[in-house]
Amino acid sequence: MDCYGVIDFANEKSILFVPNPNVFYKIWMTVLNKEDFQQKYPLIDEIRYVDELETFFATQMPETVFVNGGINSDSGL
Repeated sequence: MDCYGVIDFANEKSILFVPNPNVFYKIWMTVLNKEDFQQKYPLIDEIRYVDELETFFATQMPETVFVNGGINSDSGL
């Protein structure tokens, strides 16, 4: 499951968008909630669900968006 990070330079804060798995996924896997992610990554200012990513960009409407591209050295994707 993918997570996405956003650095909001205008408001000087970092936001981590994490998956919001359904109930069936939670039955089989260990799932972290927003509070768990906040404890695991204390430097992140705000934790949101990936479902909110599109709404975030629609409401924030940043002038410039920088996207990191390339191959992930861990997964090879």
